[in-house]
Amino acid sequence: MILSCAFAAQEPLRKTTYKLTKPLVGDDGKIYTCSERNLFAFESNGTIAWTIHLNYSCHVDVAPVSDGRGKIFFIAENRILKISPTNNGNSESTVEISNNWGELYSLSIRSPQFNWIQDVSAYDEHLIITPGNNGHLYVTVPVKALVFSLDVYTGNVLWQNDIGPLSTTDCSPVVDSN
Repeated sequence: MILSCAFAAQEPLRKTTYKLTKPLVGDDGKIYTCSERNLFAFESNGTIAWTIHLNYSCHVDVAPVSDGRGKIFFIAENRILKISPTNNGNSESTVEISNNWGELYSLSIRSPQFNWIQDVSAYDEHLIITPGNNGHLYVTVPVKALVFSLDVYTGNVLWQNDIGPLSTTDCSPVVDSN
């Protein structure tokens, strides 16, 4: 009697290699970088301040860029995403992100889910986000010379006003008090 045994060859386990984008040192001293579908903020001592899971894969060959006014831009797939880390005076820090399609997203840094999504593309696709200091998020639409206020907790539009005409679309409002 002849016994034959066949053994399936096992492939060696492959380690997944994650690649970080080139880092950006933000105006706040944090170090920002992307990997796969995650945006990371590191403290200057190397500990992770927060992580945001994105619905898009970061472009690892391009470093995030700061506008010098607290906003950070990065490329994820075929989109340019902009974040504005804010802390609204409570323990629940949020990040508001806009893409180049006129959509606004609010994320808690403690959860991978969106707090809310607001599509304001009916106004325009180029938006400027300015965090307020009392739970308001101000959105400027330069092409329409329009500013409106969103509730940072719900994403609901609280009010809107015409501010035009503007002499340039390259503007960034400052909030002194609400």
